[in-house]
Amino acid sequence: MENNNSNEMDNSSIIRMTAAIMNKSVQSVRHFDSQANILIGISMAIFAFSATQIKSSGDNTVFGILAFFAGLSAIVSIYSIYPPRNNKNKEHNLISNGNIVNFDSSEEYANKLLETLKDRDKTVKNVASYIFGIYKFYYTPKRKLFLLARNILVLGIIASSIALVLK
Repeated sequence: MENNNSNEMDNSSIIRMTAAIMNKSVQSVRHFDSQANILIGISMAIFAFSATQIKSSGDNTVFGILAFFAGLSAIVSIYSIYPPRNNKNKEHNLISNGNIVNFDSSEEYANKLLETLKDRDKTVKNVASYIFGIYKFYYTPKRKLFLLARNILVLGIIASSIALVLK
């Protein structure tokens, strides 16, 4: 009886740990989405201001550089929210939306889910596959594209400042 209770405790520990990891991964992805949305707003505001200044003042150099880099930063930021994904190497699991919709019925999905939940190793492998997919195919590309977009905007500000000083 004690052994069974110990096994249940192990299962509950696994559930708590994987739930915490999944929660952290989803929060991290959402955090980059929020940052990207802010960067899109800032980049578009700088782009609109620069484009207006080009039209009204005729100064194409400084504001042209700034508008170009701000526009490019906005585009990359948009891609960071919806990064292109390569799922070819992704392991199949029962948690991913794409895999859930591949079942013909909810009953078929429920049966497969119950079958998996009966085997602790299968359950852990499914959850691990899902968590790995979040980090590999969502978090990492979002992070890289966001950092690229931010660096593009900073580079544009520096380049236009140098052009202003040299003018």
